[in-house]
Amino acid sequence: MQALHAPALSRGCSSSRPAAPQPTPAPILGLSRHISNGRHQPCSQDTLVARAVELDLAALEAQFPDRDGGPGKKGKPKKPLAKAKPSKGSSKAGSAAASMDESSSNGKAAAAAKNGNGSSSSSSAGSAGATLSVDQTYEEPDPVPAGVVIGDDEEASEGPLRSGSSGIASGLRLENVSITFKNQQVLKDCTWEVKKGERVGLVGVNGAGKTTQLQIVMGRLIPDGGEVIKAKRNMKVAYLAQEFDVDPTRTVREEFNSVYKQQLKVVSERERISKELEGVGEDMERMQALLDRLERLNAQALDMDVNLLDKKIDQMMPELGFMPQDNDRLVSSYSGGWQMRMCLGKLLLQEPDVLLLDEPTNHLDLDAIEWLEGYLKQQDVPMVIVSHDREFLDNLATKIVETERGVATTYKGNYTAYVAAKAEREALQWAAYERQQKEVDKLQDLVRRLAGGAQSGRAAAAEKQLERMKAEGLIEKPFVPKRRSFTFPPVEKMGANVVEIKGLSHGYNNRLLFKDVDLEIGQGERIAIIGPNGAGKSTLLRLIMGREQPLRGTVKVLSGGEKARLALAKFMCTQGTLLVLDEPTNHLDIPSKETLEEAIRCFEGAVIAVSHDRYFLKRIATRVLLAEDRQLKDFQGDYEYYLEKNETEAEKMAVKAAKAKAVEQAAIKAKSKMSKAERERQKKDKAKAFNEAAAGKSSRR
Repeated sequence: MQALHAPALSRGCSSSRPAAPQPTPAPILGLSRHISNGRHQPCSQDTLVARAVELDLAALEAQFPDRDGGPGKKGKPKKPLAKAKPSKGSSKAGSAAASMDESSSNGKAAAAAKNGNGSSSSSSAGSAGATLSVDQTYEEPDPVPAGVVIGDDEEASEGPLRSGSSGIASGLRLENVSITFKNQQVLKDCTWEVKKGERVGLVGVNGAGKTTQLQIVMGRLIPDGGEVIKAKRNMKVAYLAQEFDVDPTRTVREEFNSVYKQQLKVVSERERISKELEGVGEDMERMQALLDRLERLNAQALDMDVNLLDKKIDQMMPELGFMPQDNDRLVSSYSGGWQMRMCLGKLLLQEPDVLLLDEPTNHLDLDAIEWLEGYLKQQDVPMVIVSHDREFLDNLATKIVETERGVATTYKGNYTAYVAAKAEREALQWAAYERQQKEVDKLQDLVRRLAGGAQSGRAAAAEKQLERMKAEGLIEKPFVPKRRSFTFPPVEKMGANVVEIKGLSHGYNNRLLFKDVDLEIGQGERIAIIGPNGAGKSTLLRLIMGREQPLRGTVKVLSGGEKARLALAKFMCTQGTLLVLDEPTNHLDIPSKETLEEAIRCFEGAVIAVSHDRYFLKRIATRVLLAEDRQLKDFQGDYEYYLEKNETEAEKMAVKAAKAKAVEQAAIKAKSKMSKAERERQKKDKAKAFNEAAAGKSSRR
C-alpha cells in the first residue's frame, strides 16, 4: 500500500517536535519545503512522501505554464534612494479602499465596484476536486528582527510619514499608499487604519504585499506615494517576528531586563561614579565634576523611571505565566511557545503604541496558540496581525483588511464575517456589472444599427449616453483569480483497515512517548492527531511510514503495493490508500489551504494528519486522536465533537480539583483554629497510640 506523506506545513490536524534528534530517514521521496528547488531524493519503498509540500504558487505556475504566458517577474524590493513625495491625490475622498460593514447597502457595493476593487470568493467549491489560485505575485521582503521601532520627529514632519495633529486620536493610518518593485506595482492607493482597541487581520495571497505594508509602517520601506499618518510623534511600533528573538544563554530575568539597555546603562554608570566619589580624596575639582555628572545621571534615571523597572517585570511575568522561581531558569530550557511569551513580554514592557504580529502562530502548539489569543484579547494596544491562521483571525480580529491586486479593502468583524461580506459584495458587483453590460450592449447595438440612417438622432443620443457612462466610471468586471486543478487520484483496492497498531511502546533516551498503544484506522477515515509539542505526533507518523522501528509492538500499514514516484505531478497522480500529512498547511496562504482541504475531503482513502491548524482540522477531520500521557485518546467524531467532549472532561477535572482543594483548605483551616493546648493534647494522643502499638508488637514476639 502506498502512503502519501507531506510533512510540515501549518494548520490542519496536529504537529509536534520530536523528543530526540530524528534518525536519518529511509531514502523516500523528499519534496523539499520549497518545491521550486526541484531536488528530489530517490525512492526505494512502497511509500510516497512529499516533504513539506507548500504548493508554491510560482513553482506550480512554472511547472504548468498558461497558454496566455508565464508568471510575472519577481524580485526582492529595495529601499528607494530618495523619499517619494506624497501623491497629490492622497486625500481621504480619493481612497480606493472600500470599507465594508454589516450595514453596507446595494448602492455602497455598486460604488465600491466602480472603484475597481474586484474580488473573488474565498470559499472553494468541492465536488470532484479542488482548484489552486495562481495569480501573479512578487517576492515579499525578507523578515525583519523583532523589536520596537521609534519614529523620527524630523521624518515625521515631512515626507510620507506624518504624525501629530493628524486627525486620528490613536494608532495609525495608511492613506493612498503605493509602491513599485522592478516595474511591478505591488500596492496602489492602499488605505486602512488601526485604532486603540482594534485588532486588524491583514490577509491576502502570498506575495500580495502584506509584509511590505508592515515594513512601510515600521519605516523600513518608503512608499512611492501616499502617506503613513500617525497619532503622535515618535510613535513606538513593536514588531513580533515569526522567529523569536531570545538569547538561549540568558536567564529569564536577564532576557526581560535586556529591553532596558539604556536604563541599565544609566544605573551602572551611576553606581560607578558613586564608587569613584568614595576615593576621590581632596581633589575638589574632580569631585565637583563627578557630582555634576551624577546629578545629570540622576535626572536621566528619573526620566527613565529606572526605579520602576523591576516592578514592571514583576508585574509582567505572572501575566505571561511565569513564576518567581523562573527568574533564574535558562531561556534554552523553555519550549518555543514559552519563548514566544518572552518575546511578546519584552515588546509590551516597552509600552508600544502599535503592535505588529507577523504569522505569530507558526511553530506553536494548540495550547500556546489558545493562550496567545486570550492574552492578546486583554490588550488594548492597536494591533495589526498578518496571519493565514483562519481560526486565530476568527477568535481575535475585530476587522479584516484584504489586499488584492494592490488594493486594500476593509471588512468589519472577524474572518468568518469577512468571508460572508466579501461573497455578498462580489455577488452585488456581478449583478451590477451584468446590468451595466446589458445596457452597454443595447446602446452599442442602437448605434450600430441606426447610425447614418433616418434615425441617426437616436444613434447619436445612444452614443452620448455611452460616453456619459464611461465618464462617470464603468463598473469593472469582478476579479476571478486563475485556478489550477488539484485532486488526489482514485485509491487502489484496499481492505476494511488501512493501519493496525498493536502494543506499541516507543520513545527516546529512556523517555517513553507511547506505552502499550493499540490503534486501527479504517478505509475513508480522516484522522487528526493533536497534542502538545513533544508528545510524539510526528514520531507516530514516522513509525507508520516505516522510517523508525518501534521498541515494542507492531505497526502495520496494509499494503496495496504501488511503487512510489518522484515528482509533484506524479505525486498527484499516483494511486495510494493512505495519505500522511505532517503540518501540511505551514506557509500556505488561505486560498491554497482551501484547495488542499477540498482535495483531502475528496480523497477516498484514509488520511492521517498532524496539525495545529484548527480551522483545517474542522474542515477535514472525521476522527481525532489526542497524543497525551504516552497514550492516544480516541475521539470518535470530528474536531467539534472533540472540543465538546474535551471541554466536558476539562470541566470534570476542574470540579474534582476544586473539591480536593476545598477539602485540603478546610483541613488547614481547622488545624489553624486549634488552640495550643488542643494541639499538645493531639500530639500526646498520637504518641500514646504509637507506644501502645509498639508494646503490642513486642508482646506478640
